[in-house]
Amino acid sequence: MIHTNKGFSLIELLAVVLIIGILSSIALPQYRRSIQRAESVEGLTHTKAILEAAMRYYAAYDSYPEKLQGLDVAFYNASSQTDATTDIDNFKLTFAGDGITMCRLPSATPCATYYFKGHYNHATWGKAVITCTYVEQKYKHICEQFGTVLSGSTYLVK
Repeated sequence: MIHTNKGFSLIELLAVVLIIGILSSIALPQYRRSIQRAESVEGLTHTKAILEAAMRYYAAYDSYPEKLQGLDVAFYNASSQTDATTDIDNFKLTFAGDGITMCRLPSATPCATYYFKGHYNHATWGKAVITCTYVEQKYKHICEQFGTVLSGSTYLVK
């Protein structure tokens, strides 16, 4: 009678597990970075839309907006249309006197990771410009992909 093995040896199984582990250790960080890039593009897109709407608001009313309400853009997932600070997707939007700030969420403190700042009228760079500033070094690559360095951790978005 002929006897044949119909299974895998322990060595073969360990080799497969090792290969899968090596591949996942390479792929997982790249996947996380691609998620960060996608989120940052989303935040920049929101910042641009709100900044452009704020500039149109200024042209119509001769004052800058203090909330989303009254702008000609709509964010249905915004936590509030009437507050100066609101959450939109993965970002916290804050209206300030000199512009708007979009901070990445979640973070323990506001703007602890990186943020986009839409300037209404910056003394050096002009009207309706956006900067990206990273607070944590590990987010430097996000600001680098959007613009050129101005000073330290702040980049002018192209």
